[in-house]
Amino acid sequence: MNNAPRQRFFSLRYNYVNPVMRHRAQGLVFMIWAAITFIVIFIAARVGLALVGVNNSLVVPPELVIGAVVLLATFALIQRGRLDAAIWLFLGLMLVPFVLATAIAVDPAAPFVLVLPLIAAGLLLNRRSLIPVILLFAVTLILRAVNQSGTTDAIRYIPAENAFPELLNYGVIFALSAIFLLVFSGSIEQVVGASFSDIEQLKVVGRFSTRLEDKTDESRILARVLEVIERDLGYDLAQIYLQGSDGRYSRRLRLGLAQLEMGTHVVLRTSDEAVINEAILSREPVIITMNDVAERSDHLIAPARQSITMVLVNRDQIFGILDVQSEHREMFTQNTIEGLQNLATQAARELMLARRIEELERNVRDQEGIISRFLNQMSELQRRSESAAALGWTSYLQGRGQTGFGFDYDHGNIVSSGDLSDQIRAAIKRGEIYVEPRGDKQVVNVPITLRDQVLGALTFTIPENRAINERQIEMLRTVANRLGVALESNRLFEQTQAQAQRERKANEIGSMLLSETDIDAVLNLAAENFNEALGAVHTRVYLEPGVLSGEAQL
Repeated sequence: MNNAPRQRFFSLRYNYVNPVMRHRAQGLVFMIWAAITFIVIFIAARVGLALVGVNNSLVVPPELVIGAVVLLATFALIQRGRLDAAIWLFLGLMLVPFVLATAIAVDPAAPFVLVLPLIAAGLLLNRRSLIPVILLFAVTLILRAVNQSGTTDAIRYIPAENAFPELLNYGVIFALSAIFLLVFSGSIEQVVGASFSDIEQLKVVGRFSTRLEDKTDESRILARVLEVIERDLGYDLAQIYLQGSDGRYSRRLRLGLAQLEMGTHVVLRTSDEAVINEAILSREPVIITMNDVAERSDHLIAPARQSITMVLVNRDQIFGILDVQSEHREMFTQNTIEGLQNLATQAARELMLARRIEELERNVRDQEGIISRFLNQMSELQRRSESAAALGWTSYLQGRGQTGFGFDYDHGNIVSSGDLSDQIRAAIKRGEIYVEPRGDKQVVNVPITLRDQVLGALTFTIPENRAINERQIEMLRTVANRLGVALESNRLFEQTQAQAQRERKANEIGSMLLSETDIDAVLNLAAENFNEALGAVHTRVYLEPGVLSGEAQL
C-alpha cells in the first residue's frame, strides 16, 4: 500500500496512549473503510447493471447513502479522540437494521443476524457497556415472540428454492463475523505484550540512578540518559537541548558511536523553538505527530513519525530539554510516557546533586586554600614569636650581664648556679624528657620549652627502685611547659617594670631640668642626676659656643 493513502486514511491522527483503545480505534478504522469500499462496489455494480440493461433502476438505495455518511462521521470521531462515541455510532449502524429485521421478520432464521452485532459489541465494548446491548437483544427477541404470536399463517419452505439465498445470507454474516474476529483478535496478547514491555521499561528506568557512579559529572549523567533511551529502550533518536550563553536552548547533545557528542550551538528552527517553549511553559510532555500542522510536525526528523519533548526540571530549576523521537507510534503509550517522565525526573535530581557536589567541592577547595594560608601565617607568626622570644631572652640575660643562670636544690637548700652542667646541656640538646641511670640513682632530665623553643632544662634525682610511668612523664611535660610560660611572663613583667622605671626616671630628670632657667644650673643638675641614675663616677658636659650663637664651629 502506498504510504500517502495509508497515512491519510488508515493512520490515527489522535494519540491514543491506552494500548487497548489504540487497538480498537485502529481496527475500527479498517472496518469503516472496508464497509465504505463494499458500499462503493455495490453501488458501482448496481449502476453498471442498469447501464447494460440487466437492471432498469438507477436509483441508489437511501440506506446505503445513510450508512456511508454514518461511517464517515464515525471515522471523524475516531480521529478527534472520541472513540466511545464512534463505537456506539458504528454499533448503532449495525443494530438498527438487524434489530428491526429480527423483530419484524417471520423468517425462522432471522435471529441469526444478531450474531454479527453481538460479536462487534463484544469486541468493541467493555463488560459494563455490553450489558445494554444484551438487554436490547433480549427485548428484540421478546418483541419478535409477541409479533409471531399473532401470526397464524403457514409458511411454505422449499429447501431447493432457499439453498442459494440462505448460503448467501449465512455466508455474508459468517464472513463479516470472521472479519471482525480477525481484525480485533489478538488484542489481549498485544495488551499483555505491551504491559510486559512497559514493565521492562520501568525496570530499566528504575535502575538509572543505581547504575551511576558515586561521583558523576553532568556530562556523564546526560550521556547515560541518552544511552538508556536509545540503547536500552529502543527509541530511534534522543537528544538534549541545553541553554547557551544567549539564554536560548541552542546547545544540542546527541549520542555518538563511542561517546557523547557535545554539539556546538545549532540554529533552532521555528518548530523546534515552539516545542521547547511549550514544554518549558507547561512543564508537561509535548507530543508531536506527523498529522500535526506543518509548524509543529517540522520538528520531527525523518524517518520519525512521533516525538515527545519534556523538561529536565527539579524544584523549578530547568537543566535541559529532553526530546525523544520514534518512527513507531505505538511506542508512546501512557505507560511509556510515564516511564520517560520518571527518567527525566531522576536525571534532573542527579544533575541537581552533581551541581551541589561540585559546589561543595569548590567550597572545600576554597576553605582548604584559606586554611593553608592561615596555617602559613600561623607558622610565620610562630617563627617570629620564637625569634622574638629568643631575642628577648638574649637581651634579658645580657641586661643582667649573664649568659645563663640556674638554681640547685639540695637537701632543702637553694643555691644559685651560673654554670651549665653537662646534664643540663645534654637535656637541652635532646629537647625531650628522658631518664638516665647513674649508679644507684636515676636522673630525670626535663627540657623547659616555650613555643617549641628550649629555654633550659631541669634535672632531678630519684631512687633507683622508683619507676617513672607514662602518666608521670606526661605530668612532667605539662609542668615544664607551664614553667616555660611562667618564666616568659615574669621576664616580660620584669622588662616592662624596668622600662617603666626608666621612663619614670627620665621624666623626673626632664622635669627638673626644665624647671631651671640658668644654663649652669641645668648643666650641674644634669651631671648630678646622670651620676645618680647611671651610677657614674665622673660626668662631663661640654657645649660648643657656636651652638649658642648659631655659628657652628668645624
